[in-house]
Amino acid sequence: MKTLKRDIKQDIRRLLQKTLIVAQEREISERQQFVRESLDYVKVHCERAGKAFVVCEQSITCDQFDLGGSIRDRAMLFRGPNTDASVAICVTEKGSLLHRNDSEWRIYCDAGDVNPAQALFLVRELVSAA
Repeated sequence: MKTLKRDIKQDIRRLLQKTLIVAQEREISERQQFVRESLDYVKVHCERAGKAFVVCEQSITCDQFDLGGSIRDRAMLFRGPNTDASVAICVTEKGSLLHRNDSEWRIYCDAGDVNPAQALFLVRELVSAA
């Protein structure tokens, strides 16, 4: 039983990591929908294994949840049902992509609309077309 639970957790981590990597390559306008569809896939995968995976979507401003951005910029936060959930994915309207699995945000794409006080830049900054 412990092996199955560990396997499911590993699968979830792998699928979330793949989601974050692939989402970076999507057009900004497609990024939120891609994350939404990927999380739906994770949910179905977990249901098939007899486990629950609940994701809530919350429209937020970039000054919330320690994102360090402006109240004028909007984002979609994907998180568990607990409002204090430490695991979350955030996709801003400008294209920033962040993931939190503990206390600090990990930034996968930076469009300049967020500035978390404690963050780890993981992949690359978003380059705007000039």
